[in-house]
Amino acid sequence: MKTSPTAPPALTRRQRAVLQFIRTHIDREGYPPTVREIGDHMHIRSPNGIMCHLKALENRGKITRTHNCSRAIRLCEPTRKETNVTRGSIERRTARLLESMSVVQLRGLVTEIDRRTANRLKKALK
Repeated sequence: MKTSPTAPPALTRRQRAVLQFIRTHIDREGYPPTVREIGDHMHIRSPNGIMCHLKALENRGKITRTHNCSRAIRLCEPTRKETNVTRGSIERRTARLLESMSVVQLRGLVTEIDRRTANRLKKALK
């Protein structure tokens, strides 16, 4: 079976499994998995092995990523949960998550969040 030169190659079985796990995790939890969570699910010990799958998915236009940032995987097509989420539910979920985090975790998180988002989260916690 020949493919046209402009069409991206089909996903491998493992890439489809990684993409399905990411989609399911976002639908269930409301946020993307970490590289470690993907590795645990796929039984791949090396983060580099997962990164290769993520790079392939990114090259094929299935996901986008913000590099050097935790949980920065975004699907190019919306998930069921993303289409049904309201701004208020995101802020409530974020506030609950922040309440459960330690001070050290919060310091690390705040360094990754821009000022506007941090101010919005502070207002949600009041």
